[in-house]
Amino acid sequence: MDHIPAEIDQWKVADMVDDEGNWKTHTLSPLLPPEIISKITALPHPMEADGADERGWPGDRMGRFTISSAYKLVCGYHELESDAIWKHIWRLEVPERIRCFIWRLRYGRIPTNKCNMVSLGAEEFYEHQGAWIGGYAKNIGTTNVFITELWGVYEGLCLARQRGLMNVELQIDSLAVVKNLEGKSIGSNGGRSLIRRIQCLLQGWNVRVRHVYREANKVADALASIGCQSVGCIMFDIPPVGIDQLCLDDRLRVTTPRIVAL
Repeated sequence: MDHIPAEIDQWKVADMVDDEGNWKTHTLSPLLPPEIISKITALPHPMEADGADERGWPGDRMGRFTISSAYKLVCGYHELESDAIWKHIWRLEVPERIRCFIWRLRYGRIPTNKCNMVSLGAEEFYEHQGAWIGGYAKNIGTTNVFITELWGVYEGLCLARQRGLMNVELQIDSLAVVKNLEGKSIGSNGGRSLIRRIQCLLQGWNVRVRHVYREANKVADALASIGCQSVGCIMFDIPPVGIDQLCLDDRLRVTTPRIVAL
């Protein structure tokens, strides 16, 4: 940023949030490139309920400073560690073209439209007999899969509370998110504030958190695809055109085969 306008020169992070709790992207957009704005919008805005600010160290996933992590940052070893997944990719017993595809997918090199560069949160709500109550899809911004899943859970719980749903079964297809919410995993520095907010939301009402495979979450994936073509949040009081069959399959409890490693 070459020049910071005088009126925002002394801003703090909290000053970049409007009265409705949204980032002031209209103020920041002329000053920052679009890819940075997209990353900012994916961050949870500061709230008093989050407590006092904490220092976080980027060299450790829990935000803790160590001499070892500082040394790795200086030497660039952290970049090698983050790329270690390629070993697992090339060990897969699949055709060569599949390995190449997974590798390109991992590093964001799939030729596609720009929409797939952003993350999308989506949830749907059913009553106990399977009737559609509502759903939503929201363009979050640019972030990783873990944060995207957390946003989907958080926004979904907020919507459920707004609609007065007091007995909720929360189905999540990310086992990492489920373990974090249940306190069985140490989590990550990046998603800590969202996890705290979700855990606060879970207090005071009957919410059962359950892990499901992605094949059982097709409606949410379909809603996310619809949200890819929009800006902001879209609410669905009735199932949108194109996912009627998926909703019917949910009500009929249609199963989908899944290949698992033995």
